[in-house]
Amino acid sequence: MLGQYFASPTELTMSGRQQLVLTVPPQFSDFVLLEFSSYPLAEWIVCERNHSNVHHLVRKQPFLTFDMSNVTNPLPLSSAVSRSLGQGVRLYIAPGVSSAKAISALRRGVTVDIDCAAEICFSLNSTAFELLPLECDRRLMLQPQVLEHARTILAQVPDPHAEAVTLAVQLSEIQQTSRQLKRYQQRMALELSPEAADELLQLHAQLEQKRQWLGHCYNQALSRHSYRYSANQVADERLQRTLECYELLAPPELVAMVATLTGDENEH
Repeated sequence: MLGQYFASPTELTMSGRQQLVLTVPPQFSDFVLLEFSSYPLAEWIVCERNHSNVHHLVRKQPFLTFDMSNVTNPLPLSSAVSRSLGQGVRLYIAPGVSSAKAISALRRGVTVDIDCAAEICFSLNSTAFELLPLECDRRLMLQPQVLEHARTILAQVPDPHAEAVTLAVQLSEIQQTSRQLKRYQQRMALELSPEAADELLQLHAQLEQKRQWLGHCYNQALSRHSYRYSANQVADERLQRTLECYELLAPPELVAMVATLTGDENEH
């Protein structure tokens, strides 16, 4: 089940207390991660217990890597999910958390605490994600998820001073959600009530307004680096540094001659 979302399973043997840190390698761009953000990120299943060793089957999305480390001190298992043989958990982005925020948290690393000393308990150190027991997982059955995702994007407070790359990811997320809304509207056109159809139109309009505003901020962010130059100055910093290097390496006589020629041209 859910094999279309995960890479090949990995068998792990754990004992005592372990911390498993999930991260995203740098070669995966935020735009690629947006495509998978609405699906489960990882899954753990408790397969067997042999004395103090517990065997887990771990499946994760292909862009995730994980590192395991032993912990000697008791883990701060807050809101822990207790599991037994044959049971497991799935890792999702928490409801109401934007994909961009969750991707940023994944870049820093998300730690899953696993305590196998007595009971087998799973816990998270991040509020941007949640662990759901397999038998309680209704996320993939809730319809329509795209509406909830659109509302989450609209509820975010935008930062007009964000970096251009961050704004580009947010713009891509809005465009992706708009396409999903259109596909949902086309698929459900004959079954939508008038109220639901009006809500879809309103979400479309609000997403478009936010896209235009973020697009304006994105254009400003791209040109922000050139504001310190006047209109007749070189705007390319790399070219400016190259010219300065040539000036330092050239003989003083040549620099003086170029300055004289440039001065004569400016006078005329």
